[in-house]
Amino acid sequence: MKHSVFVTMSLFEGGLSVIALLLLSFTTIVINPPGSAGAGALLWGCLAALATYGAMALSVRWLPGFRARLRPHIGQMQQLFTPLSLWQLAFISLLAGVGEELLFRVLLQNWLAGFGYPSVAIVLASLVFAALHWLSLTYFLVTLVVGLAFGIVYHTTQSFVLVASWHGVYDFIALVIVSRCPQWLGFSQASPPSPNTQTH
Repeated sequence: MKHSVFVTMSLFEGGLSVIALLLLSFTTIVINPPGSAGAGALLWGCLAALATYGAMALSVRWLPGFRARLRPHIGQMQQLFTPLSLWQLAFISLLAGVGEELLFRVLLQNWLAGFGYPSVAIVLASLVFAALHWLSLTYFLVTLVVGLAFGIVYHTTQSFVLVASWHGVYDFIALVIVSRCPQWLGFSQASPPSPNTQTH
């Protein structure tokens, strides 16, 4: 179980990078790693991830209705990610940050913006991003808000490093909290997997 989840998630997220780079090769879109964020792009991405997750965590803690709507998804995530080690969670998060930002921001958003309506491009790319993360209407809306934030910052800075690190670090924090200490968010700890189902 542990091995299959890690391999499946790694192949999926890594595959997004391959698809995005392949499609980008047929366009004139140029990847600008630091963009206008310059040498501080990675730092700004990490700080944005901390701030975003902090806001999300406070919302979950302070809004019982919101927490109740997310509870089923947290349970699903616990089943998938609790057996994984920290380095595996970090690897999947890194691949997600790189692959999804290449696909949704660098490729899709830039391509749509080429039609002359950057604000429409941000919204449409974010809607596709959220739709492909669909678990429920609540989860869709949460992902849409985060996607809009990624899109606005990417449009402003054109910094791939900033949005990819923001996305990846955010995912890593979220996965660690959900799988290791969900009680911080008001959720119960997942039962440890049976030794018979673990793969070493």
